Amino acid sequence: VANYGDGTISVIDVDGPNETDRWQLQATQRPHGIAVGPDEERVYVTAEDRQAVLELDAASGAVRRTFETGKEVTHMLALTPGAPSLFATSIGSGTASKIDLAAGQVVTHTETGDGAEGVAASPDGEEVWVTNRADDTVSILDVASASVVDSLSVPGFPIRVAFSPDGEHALVTAPRAGEAALYNAPERRLRTRLEVGAKPIGVLVPTNDRAYVANAGSGTVSVIDLATQSVVDTLRAGRGPDGMAYVPAE
Repeated sequence: VANYGDGTISVIDVDGPNETDRWQLQATQRPHGIAVGPDEERVYVTAEDRQAVLELDAASGAVRRTFETGKEVTHMLALTPGAPSLFATSIGSGTASKIDLAAGQVVTHTETGDGAEGVAASPDGEEVWVTNRADDTVSILDVASASVVDSLSVPGFPIRVAFSPDGEHALVTAPRAGEAALYNAPERRLRTRLEVGAKPIGVLVPTNDRAYVANAGSGTVSVIDLATQSVVDTLRAGRGPDGMAYVPAE
């Protein structure tokens, strides 16, 4: 868990549940986006005020490498499948930075649009989608070249994006519209816009038939049936829900 306010990372034993460790980063790092590498030996986290992405040792929390983006408000990140590369968005600069993890360096910075925030890699590893909230657009980047190959208009302050595991669906939340935009991802085509709760932000698509949207303004989670393209349930949550995770039942 990235503790945005105090510059720490909490390690949680899910079976407990309890906090087993807390890693202190340098002061005012403001960690936000976080991901565990596929080998489970490394953790990647954005450090907003440092304008960087940190690679941490998953056992100790020690900083192994620092990737300087030099961009304002480096906020979220996405690992490509197999983690050969990582893309980090910077809200203040409107950019997506590509980091080559094998080479250990920042490769390039791509201008996507004002307020670049949400980011997700397609399951096939060929594309990265970036939500540009202030531009009301989603930029689609080719992973290999890190160039913008397409742009989608998504009115309503697009802020997060997630793919279904099979890569057929992409879901974008638009909090100012109170909607989630569902796309045919391979065709980059809008299927529908669904009314959810107030101020939808967090989005999770853990299976090929279900998606979940956290509505920060109404304290609810909307359950979406991807086959029927409809909201089928509304779950009560706490105040201002955002980040979500999914654990399948045994």
